[in-house]
Amino acid sequence: MPAERLDDRDGQLISTGLLRKAAVFVAGVALCFATFATFAGDADAKPKNKPVKMTKEERVFQKRLSQLKKDQPKSIFNIRLAVDDASAIPGSASANALTLVAGSRQIETPETLSTDDIADVINHNLGDIKKCFKKQLAEDPEWNDELILDLAIKKNGRVSEVGVAPRRVKRDTIGQCLLTTVPKWKFPQFTGESEDGISQEVVTASFPFSLSPPQE
Repeated sequence: MPAERLDDRDGQLISTGLLRKAAVFVAGVALCFATFATFAGDADAKPKNKPVKMTKEERVFQKRLSQLKKDQPKSIFNIRLAVDDASAIPGSASANALTLVAGSRQIETPETLSTDDIADVINHNLGDIKKCFKKQLAEDPEWNDELILDLAIKKNGRVSEVGVAPRRVKRDTIGQCLLTTVPKWKFPQFTGESEDGISQEVVTASFPFSLSPPQE
């Protein structure tokens, strides 16, 4: 039998074994309440934001963009409209080392067009790109993004194909505007005939663009 002793204050017999059982019971109840409180806290906690998974197309675009910036460091077009007049043309724009230049008379028809030849024409027509950008900002004043402009140019200097990547930008107002505006550009003519007898009917080129809205 558990040992017993007399409590002098109230004259009752209290079992030491019962006291131990009572202590264990109280501890168990406390543990249950603590577990419940922890569970309730976790349930009320806000879920952590999961990183947005990049689509396959977006990964391909980012890879192309990085490679173009690496291969053509002087042909990266950074466009930011002026704060005081977002409709200003040409406004503020740069293509790293490139500057706005007037067209020059072509003395001799080259065999083909270089990246710099094509970039000069793009640079001369930045006003058109700014107009398209302005239309996009009219719908979304905070719109800013990067895109790749793909061009195919025929020997007569006319644009045969225009592409805008990624598709999310192509579907935007700026993308649709570029698809209808860029084909009107005129590039230098080229013979497409090299000394080794290889014929080239079309020259293709791609250029990265970074567009930012006016900043206060």
